[in-house]
Amino acid sequence: MVFDWIAWPVGQAMAEPVAGRWGHARDGQAGQVDGNIINLYQRVPHGPDPETVVRTYFDRLLVQRDLSVCDVLLAENYVDHDAPAETEPGPQATQVYIAEMLHACPDLRFTIDQLVVQDQTVVVRATWSGSDHQAGSPWRQTGLLLIRLDDSGRIVERHSTYDDVDNAG
Repeated sequence: MVFDWIAWPVGQAMAEPVAGRWGHARDGQAGQVDGNIINLYQRVPHGPDPETVVRTYFDRLLVQRDLSVCDVLLAENYVDHDAPAETEPGPQATQVYIAEMLHACPDLRFTIDQLVVQDQTVVVRATWSGSDHQAGSPWRQTGLLLIRLDDSGRIVERHSTYDDVDNAG
């Protein structure tokens, strides 16, 4: 739960309020939060829950195979640092890249093994598995993904690293 604070100096109701993040008292016109000012604490509305956004994105994209989720949950300037070098920023390029990946591995399975959220950053430990469409050989990999959301709850950036596990042939 995030709270912001707004404070007015006592006796100066028309003065500009002093605002800051909860737990970070500000020095200045109003002094410190020590009883000499009136504090009004209120819940500040924020964007969608980052965990829900990331879980929804991967479920719709890799489980339901709904590529339109890219237009909904990826920011226009989205960058996937794991995509091929020629991949342009934005949802459309990601749709093309994922469509090619799903074509190459039609039996792709994706599982979120662990998910940790800090502010607008989400870390996902996941497992991918399937069979290579051309070679027919099964494969399995685990990976860590670092995903950053903007204030509106859209995904703006993704970094990832992978390890192959129990791959045949």
